[in-house]
Amino acid sequence: MKAMKVALIVEHVNKKVTFAIGDENGRVTQSGQLPLADLPFFLSELKGKKDVRIALIAEKMVNRKFLMPPAKEKLIKELIRRQLVQLIKTEVIFRCGEIGTALVEGVTKKVFQVIGTEFGLVEEIYALLERNGARPSVITTYPVPLSHFLRSRYGQDKVIAFVELNESYYITVVKGPEIRIFRHLGKKNLEEIEQGTDTEMLVKALLQTLFYHKQEFRGENIDILVLSGKGAEKLREALRQELQLEVLIHQDNEDIPLKGLLGLMEIDRKTCEYNLLPPKAIEKEKVKKTFLTGSAFILLLIAMITFRHARLTAHYQNLSYFKKELEKSVTKKEMALKKLSKEFIAFQVEKAQPPWPEVLFEMSALVPGRIVFTSLSIERKGEIFQGEAEGKIVCENEIEGIELLDEMKRRFDLSPYFENISCEEDIDEEGMGFKLQFRVPVKGKLSYGF
Repeated sequence: MKAMKVALIVEHVNKKVTFAIGDENGRVTQSGQLPLADLPFFLSELKGKKDVRIALIAEKMVNRKFLMPPAKEKLIKELIRRQLVQLIKTEVIFRCGEIGTALVEGVTKKVFQVIGTEFGLVEEIYALLERNGARPSVITTYPVPLSHFLRSRYGQDKVIAFVELNESYYITVVKGPEIRIFRHLGKKNLEEIEQGTDTEMLVKALLQTLFYHKQEFRGENIDILVLSGKGAEKLREALRQELQLEVLIHQDNEDIPLKGLLGLMEIDRKTCEYNLLPPKAIEKEKVKKTFLTGSAFILLLIAMITFRHARLTAHYQNLSYFKKELEKSVTKKEMALKKLSKEFIAFQVEKAQPPWPEVLFEMSALVPGRIVFTSLSIERKGEIFQGEAEGKIVCENEIEGIELLDEMKRRFDLSPYFENISCEEDIDEEGMGFKLQFRVPVKGKLSYGF
C-alpha cells in the first residue's frame, strides 16, 4: 500500500504551516493552514502510512549559487560551509549540486547551487515530527519545490520570476536548476491597502529586485514574470507601464496557494539533491536500508535453500525410484546371466573335446598291419584324456616284433593327435603282446566359470 503524501510549508518566522495532502496518484485531497504548534496534533490525526515532506521558509536561509575553484569535492564543501557560517552566523546544514561552469577573469570556475539553513532549526523540526510518529522523508527550503513546479509548468530554459501575494510577499527567480533569487518583499499591510500605497511599495521592491538580477547576471533579462495571489491583476496593471516583458497571472483553484506544495509532492525523495535531513536521520535511513537489504538477503537465502531442498528431495525420490528399477533390472540380468553361464559352461564342456572321429581315424592309420588292438580305453582325468591300448603282434620272432612296436611308437610320436607316448612289449607263451599309453590333447582349455 502506497503512503499518502503530506506536504508542509513551514514558515518558521510566522510560526505557520501550510499543508496539502495527496492521494496515491498525487492529487490534492485536502489543504489548509494551521499554527506550527498544532502540527503534532494534526499529524497524529492522519491515519495510515504517511510520506511527510517539509519545505522551510526561515529568516536565515540560503538559496544561491557559489563560484568555486577547481578542487576536490571535500575541499569545495568545506569552503562553502565556511562561507555559509559567515552569512548565517551559526552552524549550518546545507546541500550543494554542481550545475555548470563559468569563466571569471579568464579562469574557469565551477558553479554550485547551494541550499542551506540553520542546523538547529532542521533538527528542531525533525525532532518535533519524529516524536509524533511522522518522521519526514524530505526537508528542504521552499524555493526548491517551487523551482521544480515553475520549471515543469513554464519551461526548463527560461528565466522565470514568480511573485506570490499572500500574507507575505515573495519573489523567486529561477532558470533551469539554478535558484537565482528568493526574496521576502514584505507583509500584507491593511493600512497601506486602505491608503492605496501597497501596490506602489510592491512595484518599487519588484523593480529593485529585477534590476539587481540584471546587474548580477550580466544583463540577462527576465523571460516571464508570473504573479499569483490576491491583488495580482492590480499589480499587473501597475507593472505594464514599468516593464516590457510578458506578465502572466497564475490562477489557484483553491484559497490555499498550492504551487510549492505541488512541487514538494512531485519531488523524488530518493534523488533529491537538496534534502536537508539531519545526519541522525540519514544514519537511521542507512540502518533501515541495511536491515531491509539484510532481511531481503536472508529471505532470498531461505528461498534458495528451500528451493534447493525441494530439488534435492525430488532428486532423491527420483534416485530411489531409479534405484528400485535398477535393482529389478540387475536381478533380471543376474538370472539371465546365471542361465547363460550354465549354457556357456555346457558349451565349453562340449567344445573342450577332442575331434574323436579324426582321432580314431588317425589311430587306425598309425597302427602297422601286423599289430592288432585287443582293447582300447580313453578316459578323462581332469583336463586331459588318458588313453591305453593293448594288443598282439603277429611276427616271426621277437626282433621283428620289437621293430614293429618301435615303428608304431614313432608314428604316434609324430602325430599331432597324440602326446606322451609310451609302449611296452609283453612276451608270454601265447606270443608277443604290447601295452600302449598315450594322451589325447584337448583343443581349448575347459572352463567352468568366468
